[in-house]
Formats: sequence, structure tokens, C-alpha cells
Amino acid sequence: MKKITLAVGLRIPDNTAFSALTTLRRLGHDELIDLRRMDYYEFEVDEEDTEDTFASRIVKTDIIVNANKHHAHLAPVFREGVTFIVFDREQEGGLLHTLRDRLGFGQLTSVRKGTLWQFFAQGDAEPIGMAEKAILELLYTPHYQEYVRLV
Repeated sequence: MKKITLAVGLRIPDNTAFSALTTLRRLGHDELIDLRRMDYYEFEVDEEDTEDTFASRIVKTDIIVNANKHHAHLAPVFREGVTFIVFDREQEGGLLHTLRDRLGFGQLTSVRKGTLWQFFAQGDAEPIGMAEKAILELLYTPHYQEYVRLV
């Protein structure tokens, strides 16, 4: 099995991220200067399919990436800010079923979708602690979600 990751963001300003940023500032996170949000996908595929072949096909799938309003990044590496991903613990199989059975991605063995949050702080703020506190206060529900830091 091979794991392929994809981050999908909006080309236009993200009102959800802006609302979350405004709310976090009202909650006392004055050190937070920017907050970005993307959809994050983890695909597991059979080894026989190369990453390039799979990637070129999956970014053209309009149920994941609408070329008119999204940009997609394979194997995203974020060198700035602090990045966390929030996943639902129970992933429904609808996306996997659609991709594998209806759209011809038979090499897919699993799909996991989450929300990627990228935090940017100013000054002397401890960015990892600040970002994790913000996740816990607003962007994560412990009853059905989990979060991980993207390193």
C-alpha cells in the first residue's frame, strides 16, 4: 500500500477561515495573525499504481477538486506556521465507494478526509501551544473528532 496526500484549498477568500480567525481573536488569541483552511485527503492505493498516475487522475475528479474554485497540492509540505488536521473518527464510506466503484479508481483501498488548519502567529507567541489551544477551543469536537499536528 502507498499513502498519497492531497490538500485542496479555495482560490477565493475563505469566509469560514475568516470567521474562525475573528472568533479566536475574540476569545483572546490576539497573537494570531492569519488562519487558513483546506480540505485534506489521505488516499491508500495499491503499489502497482504510481503516485503520478493516480495524482493526475484524482485532481481532475470534480467531486474533490473543482478547477474553477480550488487549487490542489499533492504531498503538501508547510514550512510556515503551524498545521493541524482535524479528522472525524468515523469516516463514511461514500467517498471511497464513489471513487472506486463509480469513477474507476479500483486501486483505492481507503480514503480519509479531514480539515487542515494552518495557524500564523506574531511576536513571542509559542505557536504550537497557541494553535493547539485554538483547536481545542473552537475547531475540534472531542466527542467525534481527533486532531493531529502535521509535521
